[in-house]
Amino acid sequence: MDERPLILIVEDDKGLNHLMQKRLRREGLGTESALYGKDAISKILLHSNMLMLLDYSLPDMNGVQLINELKEKRCEIPFIVITGRGNEEIAVKMMKLGAKEYLIKDPSLLDMIPVIVNKVMKEIEIEKKLAEAEMMIQEKSYLNQLILDRMPCVILLIQPHTREIIAANTAAVNLGAVPGRKCHETWGRKDEPCPWCKAPILWETGKEQHSIFEADGTTWDAYWVPVDDNMYMHYAFDISTCMPGDSSSS
Repeated sequence: MDERPLILIVEDDKGLNHLMQKRLRREGLGTESALYGKDAISKILLHSNMLMLLDYSLPDMNGVQLINELKEKRCEIPFIVITGRGNEEIAVKMMKLGAKEYLIKDPSLLDMIPVIVNKVMKEIEIEKKLAEAEMMIQEKSYLNQLILDRMPCVILLIQPHTREIIAANTAAVNLGAVPGRKCHETWGRKDEPCPWCKAPILWETGKEQHSIFEADGTTWDAYWVPVDDNMYMHYAFDISTCMPGDSSSS
């Protein structure tokens, strides 16, 4: 299935509009045309997967007015603006409004149109893939957080050496852990690293560490596990009810 955008040519000169369509169709691209701004807006509202070639000066409105009206209707599409020779300032203004590129009405226009359109279409495809990848990362991050929050223990993801918390599940946050802060300053509520912390040994050996210790009247069964060079996981179970009396370290 061809998911390439339809090229909407908004140009009130019927002859030039026809030639532009013909040139793009030769490249295998689908086209639609509009002679007026209001017609272009109506077509865009019906078919949002479009790339618009927009002549700045139309009989019923100019390019700025058309783009602003689309923004008001929350129906923005990528566009390339076309201006007359000597109107580079208008092109700059339209670029600030979001134009992907601009073309000048000169003898090279019909040859330049497919070049610029294909360039912009490639950029749109890259942007789409990046947006999809970003969404996947966000969904994965949400899923990971959901899994962490369902765990019955305290879980922290921490940067080595800096001890800065990258992520924390609900159980850890409820005990004072704050992402972006050092673990001993928030969860441990100390100015210096906690005396029972096995992270330095983890960094030195690269091997998982384990300790049972008591802090503020709670006995913890704690683990320090390497994830990668930039992160380790620290998780701990409250075993106070399982180990009455004094606790020992291992």
